[in-house]
Amino acid sequence: MKPETAELVRYRLARAHESLAEARLLLANDHVRTAVNRAYYACFYAVSALLFDSRQKRDYVDLVTFDRKEVNAWVHEAGRFVEQLARSVEGLSH
Repeated sequence: MKPETAELVRYRLARAHESLAEARLLLANDHVRTAVNRAYYACFYAVSALLFDSRQKRDYVDLVTFDRKEVNAWVHEAGRFVEQLARSVEGLSH
């Protein structure tokens, strides 16, 4: 991982943790609707740390190409993330 990419990942994960902390504070003070918003953004920032910068480059910047090995790793990570999330969701229904 390039140093600038690692820095971006750290930044987005920090935003995810910050948003989650805000959600907890809001919930503790009975601001339920806004707590949901901050929880959503905590998840959004965490997922953004995984893939979204690359997607945005590909969608909005001309002449961008991706290395197949790099994309393969991203797809593998995304698959693990989705499977873990699916297990968590299934656990909620039991």
